[in-house]
Amino acid sequence: MKEPSLSAESIPSNSEQSKDASFIISYFDKIKVAPDIHPEAGDFSAVFDDIEYRQHCFEEIKKSFLLIYDKNKVNAAISSKPNEDSFIYLKQVRRIGLILRESYLLFSSEHSSPQPFYLFIKSLGGFNDQYWFSAPKELGEKVAERNIGNFEFNDPSIENKDFRKYVEKILSDTKELLKEQILSMEEFHGLRKNIRLCADIMQVSAAEDYQGKLHWLFSSLLDLSVRLGKEHDEYIQRDLKGEINYKKTKVEVDPYVVENFNKLRPFIKKVMGIM
Repeated sequence: MKEPSLSAESIPSNSEQSKDASFIISYFDKIKVAPDIHPEAGDFSAVFDDIEYRQHCFEEIKKSFLLIYDKNKVNAAISSKPNEDSFIYLKQVRRIGLILRESYLLFSSEHSSPQPFYLFIKSLGGFNDQYWFSAPKELGEKVAERNIGNFEFNDPSIENKDFRKYVEKILSDTKELLKEQILSMEEFHGLRKNIRLCADIMQVSAAEDYQGKLHWLFSSLLDLSVRLGKEHDEYIQRDLKGEINYKKTKVEVDPYVVENFNKLRPFIKKVMGIM
């Protein structure tokens, strides 16, 4: 899965905040490349074991979404004939939207984002998957219906103990999935989402610690997330072409992903405050 590039130029010009571009957008491409350092788990501190820091990360991610998102531009991209510019923009909105949705997943006691926003990001994902396959009209209509323009983002809040417990479950579930060489597509998708979540939640940390150890950890996790995402997207495209039955397909887990995520697990636990 190729990560969409973001830049200040991609922010809708009619956004009142476009002149104050989020540093996450500015660093979105830069932090994909790992710095040439070799930290150890003991070099990290439990940065996420702090309510104020998690709130800070959430606010920065929310700001990024509000900068890149424009209701009218989304609707125009959905209704136009398939073209590269529209596709790139919709991927950008979806990408930042996913990071915001995942922030709610980890940082809120409900472990869920506001329903209207959740449904919009979900429907946009389905539309993007079929964009180059003449996406059914009803998919575009569903996105437009859920593209309400003024999403209400309540501030998430979760106590440190509950936050650590939730992260531990994610890491435990991922560990169990990685023990298996062959996964069902549903399991493989779950593995992809878990590793993407671990990476995405560190976007702010990586940008603020550019060329540092948090940047290194983020980019190392992103490498695994992109590998899994590219493979999963290929299965989706093959299903759309009628080459496979997505739900019945079995997937062999890449040994590279298994080995490297297991190496990174102690680092993740350290920054999340569960070690």
